[in-house]
Amino acid sequence: MREAIRRGWTVESATRPSSDLATINAGHQPVGIRLKGPQKRVPHVKTAKEIADDKRWSHSWAPRYDYLPTDRLRLELRPGNYSGTNVEDSIRTQVERKLDQVFALIQKASDDQRKRETEWRRRQLEQAQAQQIAAERSARGQAYGTWVNSLDELHAAWQRYASLRQLLVDARSELRTVEDEARRESLTQFLAWAEVHLEIDHPLTAMNLPNGEPVLGDYQDWIWTQRKATPQNVWQAFTGGLQ
Repeated sequence: MREAIRRGWTVESATRPSSDLATINAGHQPVGIRLKGPQKRVPHVKTAKEIADDKRWSHSWAPRYDYLPTDRLRLELRPGNYSGTNVEDSIRTQVERKLDQVFALIQKASDDQRKRETEWRRRQLEQAQAQQIAAERSARGQAYGTWVNSLDELHAAWQRYASLRQLLVDARSELRTVEDEARRESLTQFLAWAEVHLEIDHPLTAMNLPNGEPVLGDYQDWIWTQRKATPQNVWQAFTGGLQ
């Protein structure tokens, strides 16, 4: 612990219910420290009662193995409360002589966490930038779309205007078929009014122009907004499968 403090790391004593002795933080990742005695597995030797139960019930409830304590020690390193790396006594080297390895593992846990945090911040920044670009592109596409909508409205209004103009021409040519003079005079007055009305209500005069100025370069942004707002199968059917 003194070496960890000398390195400027944070050392905190663990509190219940944690089984850690302490946590050491090299800067970015607390690492829990646990000291345990590894056990060895040996074949279970049945007791007299277990042997008698086997004969009586023709079945054994005795375990296959027993786990016995050893005189070795194991240091468990748990970064972020997750299972990590164990450093144990070996035949030649005890844990106490492996502290450089322990400190290297604690430093690595901190470095790995710092890399993860840096990567997370990078992804967050990229996501924010992508959202900003998408918002700006959507705004340009929607602005361009107002001009497209006005063109569609002009088309519909022009079709109506052209149809009514032709209707007036046809109606005037048919006036001679009206035998009632008073009726024909009234129709003549009506058609005269209709012609004036059409000129007043001319699509190029009556339509509301969109605000701003058209930017032809925003056409692709408008296409993009249409694709985003339209289910893929409908869009493919509308565009003939073009991307």
